[in-house]
Amino acid sequence: MRQVNYTACTTLKELAEQTVQGLSEVYDYEFPEYLRKMPNYLKDCKSYRELGTNQGGSASIALLENLNYYEFIDKGFKNYRPQKPILDRYVEDKDIQIVMYEMSSLAVETDVSTDFLLVDSVHKYKHEKREIEIYTPLTDKYIMFHDTHGIPEVYVAVNEFLNSTDEWKEIEHYAQGAGYTVLEKIK
Repeated sequence: MRQVNYTACTTLKELAEQTVQGLSEVYDYEFPEYLRKMPNYLKDCKSYRELGTNQGGSASIALLENLNYYEFIDKGFKNYRPQKPILDRYVEDKDIQIVMYEMSSLAVETDVSTDFLLVDSVHKYKHEKREIEIYTPLTDKYIMFHDTHGIPEVYVAVNEFLNSTDEWKEIEHYAQGAGYTVLEKIK
């Protein structure tokens, strides 16, 4: 996994901007398209969960929406720790709760529901299927999957889920670069 250089960033806004620019440089322009679109979905959300935090780039973009609750899950926060003080400073004076789980997304035991779920962790078919089983019942509005074009087995797991439920529908599928897919819960 390629990393973005955040050393010049001092604010959350700079982190968010550098995330999109940096991922465009280390991969290609299309790679961070999901991050360009994510704020559109977060506008009507109050809570956010992400599976796969890595350096905290998607977390910084989500935090700019000032939701009430954020949950970050990653098997290790080593790549996130250098950016963490910037994120902490941003939420210090706001009424924002952040919960972090440093473990496999399959090992987290929670009954907390969130409006939005970003799935960008282990891009293996069996892992994706388990994440869908665990977190779909805990998601109230949107699920965004990254890498559904670049790693086809991710999209296979998403499609199998969609074919097995009438509670969710695909509302966006971006099939360029790494790609992404967004599901919406049917009300």
